Amino acid sequence: MESKANTVQGMDGRKRPIVLLPLELHIPWAPPSVNVWQRMNHWKRKDMKDTAYLAVVCAVVEAGVQGMSVPTPCDIHVTIEKTGYTREYDPQNFVTPVDKLFLDALTQVKGRKRRGLGLLPDDSVDHIRLFSPTVEWGHKKSRTILWFRPSPKGAVHENQKNQNDQPPARKNPRRHPQGKA
Repeated sequence: MESKANTVQGMDGRKRPIVLLPLELHIPWAPPSVNVWQRMNHWKRKDMKDTAYLAVVCAVVEAGVQGMSVPTPCDIHVTIEKTGYTREYDPQNFVTPVDKLFLDALTQVKGRKRRGLGLLPDDSVDHIRLFSPTVEWGHKKSRTILWFRPSPKGAVHENQKNQNDQPPARKNPRRHPQGKA
């Protein structure tokens, strides 16, 4: 019988064993840049989302963590390996596809869409910190590597900062150098 410390209640009501971190998932597919993603029609985006979901399922099964949960909060570091060398993209161009395609496939099942592996309870900033992806060029095969690491104690995501963490307002704001409106 499993102890309660090694399981977590999923959103689907089932108890899931907890994955020991660090965890490394090798996804045999690399996402497109956000520029390519935005230019696709909705049918191509759906096909791309289906392909990404199947690639994530393959990576989870290969790692042997299907039916398990990652303890949160956790940090996710992403490395995208692309074939060839056409031009270097800004790593920020891959944040939206990684967030939309891979993290949606890893989150728990919610609502009427019965699709999600349940490895993550949610993809909000309360549960994960997603770091900017690293993009490497010139590999033989395109793939994406996700590294899950435990978050350090007291780590705060940029979106979780409260109002007191904001820089102080200027004491004497001036609209115009001569003081004219």
